[in-house]
Amino acid sequence: MKPFTGKVTAPEAKQVHRAPAFANPVAPTDEPAPVGARSLPATVKANGHRAGPARSLGEARAVLRPIFPNSGLPPASSSVPSRRFPPSPND
Repeated sequence: MKPFTGKVTAPEAKQVHRAPAFANPVAPTDEPAPVGARSLPATVKANGHRAGPARSLGEARAVLRPIFPNSGLPPASSSVPSRRFPPSPND
């Protein structure tokens, strides 16, 4: 294996954290979460592959909303319309 020279951590189990001031920091599982962050509740990858089937957006919201009731999103952003828009040519 040829590791990327700029990597800060070695290949190992990681934990994703939800933090209002960061963009979901990732850290080794044996490190504490950053101040003010909460660990995400489930394994999503194992051995480099998805650990289970992908959830629908509705299923993900139903699972995570009780865990993260104050996600920091304004109410208008928490219900994005599901309409599809046709691609438009670049001007």
